[in-house]
Amino acid sequence: MRPELLESVICNDDRECRESLGQIRETLSYINKIASSIKVGVKLERLGKPLINHVSNIDEIKRSVASKLNGEENLVDYALRRVLYVKLRGRVRASREDSLCPLCGRPPTLIFFRKTDSALFSGDIPHARCSCGMEWEYDEWRCPQCGSTGRMQFDLQISRNGQVELRTCRKCGFTLFVARRITGDRDYFHVLANMIVGGISGGSG
Repeated sequence: MRPELLESVICNDDRECRESLGQIRETLSYINKIASSIKVGVKLERLGKPLINHVSNIDEIKRSVASKLNGEENLVDYALRRVLYVKLRGRVRASREDSLCPLCGRPPTLIFFRKTDSALFSGDIPHARCSCGMEWEYDEWRCPQCGSTGRMQFDLQISRNGQVELRTCRKCGFTLFVARRITGDRDYFHVLANMIVGGISGGSG
C-alpha cells in the first residue's frame, strides 16, 4: 500500500487537507536532513535496551537538534529520536521478543509484513515499526503496551480490500495499525497511520 491511499482515507477530496499533508511530508524530509546533519557524536555509557537511556550526552544532542528547528519545540522529541536512529541503528540488535523499541523505548505503532523466501521458509514475516524508524521482527498478536497475546485479545477493524487493519487491545486499549505491504516512504506512511489511529482511538503513543 502506498501513502497516497492513506491520504485519500484521511482527506477524501478536501484540498486543504491534502495541502496540509504535503506540508507534513516536507517537514519529515526536513527533519531527516537535520538528523543526518547533526555533528555531535553519541557517547554511549554501555549497550543496553533501550539505547536512548545509555546516551551520556543526550542533553547536548537535544540542544543541537533544537537549535536547528528554530523554536519548533513540538518537533524536538521526534527529531531527537530520528538522530539516534540514524547514528545508532547499527549498534542495537532487536529480537522478536522486544515489545518496546530497543533504540528509543517507545511502543511500536505499526505492524507490516515483509516477504521472505529462504531455504527453510517462504511467506510473510511480521515486523514492528517504531516512529523513530526502528524496525524488527515481531509477534503480530502481542500488545506492545501491556503484553497481552493472542488474536482473541484484540478487536479488529479491517478495510474493505483487506490491506490494512486496526487492532485494539481489549485489555489496555492500545491500537496498532497493520499493513500487509508498504511501498514508498515508510516514515510518511507511518505518520499517516498514526493520524488514522489517533482519529479513531484518541491516540496510542
